[in-house]
Amino acid sequence: MKIALISVPVWTIETPPLNVSYLKAYIEREDHTAKCFDVNTELYHMAKPEFQDYWRQAHYFKWQEDRQYSETVFPQVVKPYIAYFVEKILEFKPDIIGISVYSNCFTRTLAKELKKRNKNLLIVVGGQVCNDQLQGVPLKQSTDIDIIVKGEGEVTLKRIIDSFAKNGKVDDCPGCLIRRGKEFIDCGDYERIQNIDSLPCPDFSDYDLSIYFDDFDTSKPSKSLPILISRGCNTPCDFCIQRVIWKSKLFTRKAEYVFDEMLRNKEKYGISKFVFSDLLINGNIIELEKLCDLIIKNNFSCSWWGSAKVDKRMSLDLFKKMKKAGCHQLALGIESASSPVLKAMGKPSTAEDVKNFVTLMKEAGISIGSNLIIGYPSETRQDFTDTLKFLSENKDIITTQPWPSVCVIFRGTGLYNKYINDKDFKYVNANDWSYKENTPDERKYRIETYKRFCLSTYDQFDMFNQERVEKHKGNCVE
Repeated sequence: MKIALISVPVWTIETPPLNVSYLKAYIEREDHTAKCFDVNTELYHMAKPEFQDYWRQAHYFKWQEDRQYSETVFPQVVKPYIAYFVEKILEFKPDIIGISVYSNCFTRTLAKELKKRNKNLLIVVGGQVCNDQLQGVPLKQSTDIDIIVKGEGEVTLKRIIDSFAKNGKVDDCPGCLIRRGKEFIDCGDYERIQNIDSLPCPDFSDYDLSIYFDDFDTSKPSKSLPILISRGCNTPCDFCIQRVIWKSKLFTRKAEYVFDEMLRNKEKYGISKFVFSDLLINGNIIELEKLCDLIIKNNFSCSWWGSAKVDKRMSLDLFKKMKKAGCHQLALGIESASSPVLKAMGKPSTAEDVKNFVTLMKEAGISIGSNLIIGYPSETRQDFTDTLKFLSENKDIITTQPWPSVCVIFRGTGLYNKYINDKDFKYVNANDWSYKENTPDERKYRIETYKRFCLSTYDQFDMFNQERVEKHKGNCVE
């Protein structure tokens, strides 16, 4: 069988996609033929310069909401080029189309145009956003999508391919939703892949690696590849939909396998800069330190960064070792600098732990990126003020603006389950909820306050899924 694996907008332009690259390697090991298409990055370069800002996280919502998409992204970016991509994909003559979903709107557009040209194609979509609490519901509204994969794709996609090759259809497959007429039939849960090292290394051979650039400075070629040391998460944050998707488990690769992959990528692609795509790179500190030891022992010159949690077990010596091994930045899910809020979230850290952690990072010479959640249900005005005070007192350590998001409460998360039976909790949807004084208007007030704080403290303000506010001086309310 021939399978086209497509990564669609909107996502980073810094590295080729890791997910479909894993799938390609796995499928070809099973004696099928696969080809990867990075429509996301190609479309970025084809778009007019004035529309390339849509690839910034502040504009992601324009790809996800039907009205925003139809009024802006589709006519300005998608419509002029969609025929080109359909033709390019169909030139490969695939039997199956596999789409890694980021934008449900673009995915539905692409599936529709592909089925217009070949109604016999089996169109399979997957990715974390296919969860019903994210973008799964609108995906089900597309009559051009045949199968939705609920979890990890390697084993499930192989089963789909084998069944389609043998029977010309797929009647049942664990880990899938399969279309039957106007409905999707749930085939049950999938089993997580526990031994990630049993998977072949991702195959990046289908990409032109010269088209990838720094997300925030597109004059700089990134010359980076994505890599994993783990899948899943072992931190019990109750707000996180990822815990539901990954079934609250973390499976870690052996450091030796990760290091071998880094060496292989240097030899095969000439690249020694890596972006760790893990939810957290320090979920297994032992393997993280082993990886650093291997890099240092073998004098392997490389540069890398990833996301991490605040963990008081990490010492200054370990941070220095990470720096020596090539780590130049960690992105931290700080979320709040109020100890009561951190405790309520389920985070195993206090505000003091956060301060100690970033202080050690600073001393070791590792840059600090950070995220905040504004408006957690039990967060009071005083808790919010404590976070701003913490940032102000430590602005010489956390020197760049922490990236904020307004607290959303997805059904099925621990946070939703904790409050849903509380008489003071009023729930309409993930964004529209209230708990006592914590109303949508209150959260808007806190975001506006945080915006003024950032413009004054960091000379900029940016946030996820909101209109970007350009760098700005003055005109701030103290």
